[in-house]
Amino acid sequence: MYLLIFPDIVITIGANRTLVLDTKKSGSFNFIPRLPKDLLSLFRRTTIEGIYQLYTGEELHMVKEFVNFIVDNKLGVFVQEISNYPSIANVYYSPSVVEIMVIDIVKKEHKYSFIASQLQYLSCQHLQLRFFSPVSIVEINKVLSPFLTYPWLSIEIIVSNPTWKNHQDIIDLLYKLPMVSVIVFNQDITKLFEVKSKYRNQSISSVLYTQQKFTSPEDCGVIRQDTLYSMSTLQSVIMAKKYNSCLYKKVFITGDGYIANCPCLPYTYGNIDEQDLDLKKIILSTSFQRIWNLKKDDIYVCHDCEFRYICNDCRAFIENILDKPCKCTYNPYTSKWHDL
Repeated sequence: MYLLIFPDIVITIGANRTLVLDTKKSGSFNFIPRLPKDLLSLFRRTTIEGIYQLYTGEELHMVKEFVNFIVDNKLGVFVQEISNYPSIANVYYSPSVVEIMVIDIVKKEHKYSFIASQLQYLSCQHLQLRFFSPVSIVEINKVLSPFLTYPWLSIEIIVSNPTWKNHQDIIDLLYKLPMVSVIVFNQDITKLFEVKSKYRNQSISSVLYTQQKFTSPEDCGVIRQDTLYSMSTLQSVIMAKKYNSCLYKKVFITGDGYIANCPCLPYTYGNIDEQDLDLKKIILSTSFQRIWNLKKDDIYVCHDCEFRYICNDCRAFIENILDKPCKCTYNPYTSKWHDL
């Protein structure tokens, strides 16, 4: 008999314990004791009986407890022939040159129509507009308008200092723009407003008011326990095993118009206001893409962390490019979270 662990179950061995993630249920994970390093690779080529013969004492007890845990929680089953169940290739494929474009808006206006035209050649799927200066709904709509002719999968608007007083005003804007969602930071309360269709009782968008502080790009990069849930899909895990979980196929335009992997990194690649700028050429360059391949398994401390494949990495604010994120609040050697 073989143990078939279902392909949507992700098991990550850390320094102190093991994370078992069920990617079918967003944010659903369990912790079990740290497993022997090579155990997971054995299940597809060795019978359960054969695996048990490889271990003795405390390790054997731990292996048997793990097998029982998987079967009892319906995360896998016993099968006669493991070859009848081909493994899923851990391949992450995206046809887009860029998946996410993030544009910071402070005071300077960018050439939004030009940016929108460039993005058509990059097959970009997601747009994030971050407003760090006081902004009205009229100003948001003005910035947004040049991008609305493009078939985005999603547009997210980040606001740190809104000038409107009535949340219904921003909801009225989103009725016409079902692909757009809004997050308003630095508020007195945390509250989610769903934007429902006027024709059907169905949510088409949302506005989240949150007490979380976010006043500039420097406030980014905090890794807390509650930030892990957005990275717990099977596709995001596969991506994190191959590429940088924050910066892969992501492009920033800073508040001053500079093109960057991240506005908090010390290097840029030209300015969007330059004449005859070829954005695609910049993004396809080896120097721009180098950081895309820096995955969690390459990073100090992170490579020992059981959360490494569901963690949104940060390469800013550190001295060495391979350092653990400086705003990470978790210690994988003690399994403890702490405050910054």
